[in-house]
Amino acid sequence: MARLLGRPLTSQESVHHRNGDRLDNRPANLELWSRYQPNGARVSDQLRWAREILERYDGLATRAGTHRDGKSPPSG
Repeated sequence: MARLLGRPLTSQESVHHRNGDRLDNRPANLELWSRYQPNGARVSDQLRWAREILERYDGLATRAGTHRDGKSPPSG
């Protein structure tokens, strides 16, 4: 998985083998999982959820003066 990502896994990431065979490292059989929350969540599911939240609350963040990157917009 690290080779597919082009970087080492973080301490909060793990690899799940879809078919349960830990020797089957074909990309189609691998899923990147995050240990943040909920326990054992697929990163793809977390990204989908994050996009939904960003779309749902984008107007609120803009009105609050916060960009999607969490930084305040430049003044002036």
